[in-house]
Amino acid sequence: MNLTVLIEILSLFFCIIRYKKLNPSYLKWFLPLIVLTNIVEWGNFFKLFTYHHSNNWIYNIFNPIEFCFYGWFYYNYITNSVKRKIILYTCIILVVAYILNMLFIQGMVFFNSYTFLLGCLLMIYFTYLYFDQSIKSVSTSSITKTPFFWISVGLLFFYSGEFILWSFFQYFLTIKDFTGFRPVFHFLSPVLNAILYSCISISFFYPQKQPNT
Repeated sequence: MNLTVLIEILSLFFCIIRYKKLNPSYLKWFLPLIVLTNIVEWGNFFKLFTYHHSNNWIYNIFNPIEFCFYGWFYYNYITNSVKRKIILYTCIILVVAYILNMLFIQGMVFFNSYTFLLGCLLMIYFTYLYFDQSIKSVSTSSITKTPFFWISVGLLFFYSGEFILWSFFQYFLTIKDFTGFRPVFHFLSPVLNAILYSCISISFFYPQKQPNT
């Protein structure tokens, strides 16, 4: 069992045992997301999603779902109407971009790195919106005791690292030599997943209502 599937199954366990205490109520939607994440990761672990010697197609479907979930998550948290509209419209644009990329550019078999990088940038921007609002509305001493803080820290580290990592993917695909990419990927990807799902797990132990602004 690798680190990624272990940390994700632990995160699912913590979500289940803390489910009734998750507050605000929309945090409960992390349960189906983490269940779906585990299905994808365990399926890949047992090579259930391998097609033409690749499992990229399942991530091309899963990633936009995950991006939209986090977009919806921040849409619920952010109070500024203009910023909420930005979150909504950028998520719609991202989904359209994913569909176009799969149909006409990188296809289903190859990893959709272009749209994944766009999604990473959006996630980093959404976490910025969170920290910008929280710093102005929540005291410094209490900000770390909210679920939103830990989720945002995890997402910020994860998608910043993923953006740097996958920025080089298309280059190695072009030269058809992943010798230099694989060692970095196999080291960095589990570490980033461990950070993300550890932070998400911690967030389940800080149930609080959305702060008033």
